[in-house]
Amino acid sequence: MSLSKSGYDETTYSTEPFFYYMDPENGGYDFETGEHTLTNVNSKAGRRTLEIPMGGSSSSTNTQWVYEGRLLHTAAWGNHQTSLTGVFQAQQSFGAPNSKLFESIEHRNLSFSMRGTYGFMDRYFVEASFGYNGSERFTKNNRMGFFPAAGAAWVVSKENFMQGVSNWISFLKVRGSWGKVGNDGIIKSPRFVYMPEIGTTSVAAGMHPEAGNEDNFGRKQIKNYGDPDVKWEISEQINLGLETRFFKDVLELNVDIYQEIRHNIIEQRTVIPAIVGIEIAPLDNMGKVRARGFDIAAKVQHAFSSDFWIILNGTFTYNKAVYKELEESTDKPRYQWRKGYELSQQVGYIAEGLFNDQAEIDNAPAQPAAMPGDIRYRDINGDGVINAEDAVHIGFPETPRMVYGFSGFINYKNWEFNFSFQGSGNRGFFMNPAALSPFVDDHAMLKAIYDSHWTEENMSDRPFWPRLSTQSITVNNPQEDWNNVNNAEERRSTYFMRECRFLRCTSLELAYNLPRSLRNKLRMQSVKFFARANNPFMFSDFKLWDVELGQNGFNYPIQKTYAVGVNISF
Repeated sequence: MSLSKSGYDETTYSTEPFFYYMDPENGGYDFETGEHTLTNVNSKAGRRTLEIPMGGSSSSTNTQWVYEGRLLHTAAWGNHQTSLTGVFQAQQSFGAPNSKLFESIEHRNLSFSMRGTYGFMDRYFVEASFGYNGSERFTKNNRMGFFPAAGAAWVVSKENFMQGVSNWISFLKVRGSWGKVGNDGIIKSPRFVYMPEIGTTSVAAGMHPEAGNEDNFGRKQIKNYGDPDVKWEISEQINLGLETRFFKDVLELNVDIYQEIRHNIIEQRTVIPAIVGIEIAPLDNMGKVRARGFDIAAKVQHAFSSDFWIILNGTFTYNKAVYKELEESTDKPRYQWRKGYELSQQVGYIAEGLFNDQAEIDNAPAQPAAMPGDIRYRDINGDGVINAEDAVHIGFPETPRMVYGFSGFINYKNWEFNFSFQGSGNRGFFMNPAALSPFVDDHAMLKAIYDSHWTEENMSDRPFWPRLSTQSITVNNPQEDWNNVNNAEERRSTYFMRECRFLRCTSLELAYNLPRSLRNKLRMQSVKFFARANNPFMFSDFKLWDVELGQNGFNYPIQKTYAVGVNISF
């Protein structure tokens, strides 16, 4: 059993300063004698002491109790090994003070888990486990969740038929696992998803139910309708893995292939007729997401001699997550539905270039108020008008599919050199054209816009920027307005879409260790001189800003740092 308690106390002190002024024109200053008279302007008497005003003190406490019991059993006989572990845990926490009823109720969670393993001849392994968890957030019928898991592994390299290749296959292990995990914390509010909750909200002036009354007023508002059928979100994962070592452990290679399916994702409903008259979309288990991918990790380590060795590491991860089930609006074209597409993939317009003259505008699908130099969009549904129904899924997702990196350490006699690189690919991002628009809201003109924008002398099909204007680009091209009030959902376009593909050097270091003979004379344990660089350079096709920032290009950039120094130990 454990107890954790933390507290916070705050006390505010205040004073009333003395305020004076001098009015020389009305006798406040005598120019002959130099005497002056000050006039008190305090609205109330000042004071020289500190006092605690009413409401100037506050305190809060958070307390957590954890009750835990464990059961452990291990046994081995002959070629057999077994183990059994059981854990019971109950958590209870509360904080004070609280202004709302639900916040004052103690938080409680309960869990019981068991895990059993069996091994035979150090070659064959099986494992099974389960978790039986309880959450306060669901009704009694859905409060407890059962989440099993199982796995098996086979060390192939220990089989007799592998001994003939043991010189170049040092180790070979095949493993597989399946399991489920429950999640009750996908949303923070409401705390109890099954209970109705009513709060208070204020209504702006002019909306008072009494005719002629322009005062603000408060009214009751439904915060949550409550759904007794909401239950645990479940993550179900299958994993197949391969662990290998070659050439007497010089090369190590591990590969994992996995699939994760998230069931019962809690989301707000979107397809509810307005005639139902609800104030807020209720919650329900409606979503299903599937993620597939693989991980590769490789390592090379070898000593050529006692004073020359290398260590190289590399990783590569690929992941693609798509919607399998979700509730979507039925009044939009089916090709705009998110089902079957990746989670962070955008829906937007396909930009085909720019209008160069009025004749192109007249012969193109209608774009109201278009002028030469504006962006030309593709008419997807062929109705002759560019509108919200011409948006489709575009580009890579805004979460990278690929993430990779590699690092190395080389030691030769007293010299050391290490490096580290990381990168990503198959990730898209969009430059916000409203934030880049020159001459609007005191925006300066970016050099990229100055160097490449549409003019009658520069009618290239795709310059960096369309025609210049004193208005925001979203006025000339409303399709570029991410928050257009006429769109129920956010829309972007391929004109300002870029791929976030890069390889960054995160660190470089060259060091020299003072020889032992000199260290002994100086009576020092170690002396290392080094030169180090963090984030010194990056390879990327995008040059406007640090591409890893994505659309947040005006945020504080990733810093480059350089250092030269010495580490001495006595």
